[in-house]
Amino acid sequence: MNQAFLDLQMPEPTSWWPLAWGWWVCIILSLVVIGLLVTHIVKYFKRTRARRAAIAELKSMSVQTSQLELLAVLKKAALSYTERQKIASTSGAQMAQFWLANINQKQSQYLADWLSELYKSAYAKPRTINEDDINKSISLLKAALPLKYKEVTHV
Repeated sequence: MNQAFLDLQMPEPTSWWPLAWGWWVCIILSLVVIGLLVTHIVKYFKRTRARRAAIAELKSMSVQTSQLELLAVLKKAALSYTERQKIASTSGAQMAQFWLANINQKQSQYLADWLSELYKSAYAKPRTINEDDINKSISLLKAALPLKYKEVTHV
């Protein structure tokens, strides 16, 4: 019985190359998707570079830091995302309004009182910031930057 099977010759295994056209389509689509994903990630990191730098500067602040230094960091971050002439001359309530206009309603309610107090007392009496000020500033920057709209008309 085994003698009958010895005469059979098995064909050579089929090669993967050259690939069928369907495989080429899958490879090209995969490369396009990967390219678009990498481009999107690079653009995101470039767009959020100033925010990350401001957050790092806020995290490095001690609780004995002046309130004016905190406001300077917030203003520098805003200047990174808007035109200089729109932000450079604003202060106080206008700056608080700028930040509140660029965050969502829930966070706006959470940060509104703190922002108005922060900007009102900026030049009244020098005070040092506390841990809560730093944490709220970080959450403000994370919520508002990068700006959703290129043109800011309310400031």
